Amino acid sequence: MKRFLRVTGWSLLAVVVASSVIVGVRFGIAQAAVDRFDRTPPTRLESIGTVEHLTILPLFEKATSSTDLAMGHGVGYLVQTDAGTILVDVGFNPENLDPSPIEQNMAALGVTLDTIDTIFITHHHPDHTGGVTWWQQGTFSLGTTQVDLADKQILTPIALTYPGAKPEAAAAPRVLAPGIVALGAIPFVDVFPLSLVRPQMIEQVLAVNVADVGVILISGCGHPGLERMVETAEQVLGQPVAGIVGGLHYGEGVTPAVNAGIALLEEHDAALVALSPHDTGAAGLKAFATAFGAAYHPVAVGEPIVVR
Repeated sequence: MKRFLRVTGWSLLAVVVASSVIVGVRFGIAQAAVDRFDRTPPTRLESIGTVEHLTILPLFEKATSSTDLAMGHGVGYLVQTDAGTILVDVGFNPENLDPSPIEQNMAALGVTLDTIDTIFITHHHPDHTGGVTWWQQGTFSLGTTQVDLADKQILTPIALTYPGAKPEAAAAPRVLAPGIVALGAIPFVDVFPLSLVRPQMIEQVLAVNVADVGVILISGCGHPGLERMVETAEQVLGQPVAGIVGGLHYGEGVTPAVNAGIALLEEHDAALVALSPHDTGAAGLKAFATAFGAAYHPVAVGEPIVVR
């Protein structure tokens, strides 16, 4: 019996050590991909054009403008321009409600799928792809049933599937319509515990060049970091960033990262700052609101953010 326990103990130790080595190697590869991205300037785009009008309508968020609208941890934004309408992420449905929270809000706000040209998934996390079930299956959905999206352009961060459609995984930056740009694949080391499944993840960011305002970034979570996203946008577009709407993943408290983000946007004299409450706590949101005054806009379901 003692010999059995001794052999079993050593076997378990060997498994733990081997697993730790494998995890360490995978994280090392993920970090190397991020470092390689930072050393390689992205493709510069020419003649990206402008849009005359830009409105971002939150359809799913951790705050709401009305008790009649559903809210929760996650993101879903309707980006409306004169060049096209884009749904950025599809929210979260942890209770498998039918209709889902984002579907409930779309109905309440008069938003229909036939008005949407493009589905833009920023990154493959459950609170941006419609829930854990869809995330596990390597796909996404607005609700408990995958509706017909065959007539939509679908842009995903990594290779995802969708029945009856052909999602396009992020690669190099590309112009989606005059004034609207997908900044391409930006790698980051994923957050725990999702990192145990896939240490290296991709996030893509939408950039909208608004006439007489400048470039507004629209972010899902901002996992690559504000500095990397801004630098990427300016390298790709050849002009400064004028504002940001969406997640920056600052967590709770006024951290050094929060102060650095405020300083960076102050340097850019940001015309619009609207941070998602789903991944930045109340203290951080207040710090940004205090720093930017009239340029700051709270993000809440049903509250449109009108840029121009």
